[in-house]
Amino acid sequence: MPRVVQSTLRRGAIPSQVIGVRKRPSSQAQKRKAKHDSDIAVSMGNVTARDEVIFDIGANFGQSTEIYLAAGYRVVAVEPNPRAAAALQSRLRLHVEARRLFVEEKAISGPEEQSSGEVMLYVNEEDSEWSSLYRSCGCRYDTSAQSVAVQTTTLAALYETHGSPHYIKIDTEGSDGNCLRQLRGLKPPPYLSFELNSLAWLAEASDLGYNAFKVVPQGSHHARHLQDRYGRPLTHAGPFGEEALGACGDGSWRPLEATLADCKQLCVVHDATADIADFAAAPPRFIDRDFATLRACFPVESRNDEEWYDIHCRHSSVE
Repeated sequence: MPRVVQSTLRRGAIPSQVIGVRKRPSSQAQKRKAKHDSDIAVSMGNVTARDEVIFDIGANFGQSTEIYLAAGYRVVAVEPNPRAAAALQSRLRLHVEARRLFVEEKAISGPEEQSSGEVMLYVNEEDSEWSSLYRSCGCRYDTSAQSVAVQTTTLAALYETHGSPHYIKIDTEGSDGNCLRQLRGLKPPPYLSFELNSLAWLAEASDLGYNAFKVVPQGSHHARHLQDRYGRPLTHAGPFGEEALGACGDGSWRPLEATLADCKQLCVVHDATADIADFAAAPPRFIDRDFATLRACFPVESRNDEEWYDIHCRHSSVE
């Protein structure tokens, strides 16, 4: 998600198409819903179903989930924000009914939350895509967030219930490293992606056996049919694996050392070794923008106000 945006331009960024007020739907709304269901039914009939499953961790309102479904994959959408999870399940209910989509309204927990089964989620009131298990991330740049207690799960539990995934997309606004660490002892998926917020996560992926990487720009991945109340589109993760296009070199897979150099070229690296919790507890760092000097909330931040990056990984077992 965009790391820094002027708050006056993002105020109220909640998708009006998926969060409605409690009133009787108009006949036009009913017609739009019927057409939406009809379009999904047609698309489902035209897609060859695949056996592989994708874990969409941090699914938000399903912007990426629906792309994976359209490609024929089964999808496990993990989204702790109750409002987003309910909207996702409602909008893509035909896929749920067909058992191609499974919605887990939970957060991937860390070791300290696994015993309690509950954790606090900070739901950003300015941009739902900024919601995080870390207060420093959920309330970034002096924005407000509502704290919501949510249920937790683990990657091991998801594996046991849904099987080994073909691809895991991780976008948790700060908890990606925790998800990566939970892959230890599990069968790593052939393809994996996470946000470029910490270089420690890249080292973790390498330790898990991933040896080919792409730094993929995200700013152009707009879900234009899902807009906030001001007409701004939500974002999705874009293509993954072999189809993803990297920002450096010829866009193809690159080794670890070249990828680290790419990250340092594209981003300000405040701390090359810190994870999010360590960085939040350390003395504050700041990043200069056109409109302000802001406290950094991630160890790695894009140099471009309106661009951010995901790291895509290919496992050494992929031929």
